[in-house]
Amino acid sequence: MLTLKEMVETAIRNQPFILQEDKRKGAPLCYCTKDGRFVIEYPDGTVETYDKPRLPEMRPAHA
Repeated sequence: MLTLKEMVETAIRNQPFILQEDKRKGAPLCYCTKDGRFVIEYPDGTVETYDKPRLPEMRPAHA
């Protein structure tokens, strides 16, 4: 069994692969850059950048 520290290190090391797989599945990617900006990348190629974290707009899943 992995310790919490080992799990976090593994997740950080695998983050690029996880983000790439999420993008392939059609999920928008939300992440913070090293300079502290918040970025949302949508599958259609649209990229939004914010100085402060912001969640994408949520729409009801039902009609």
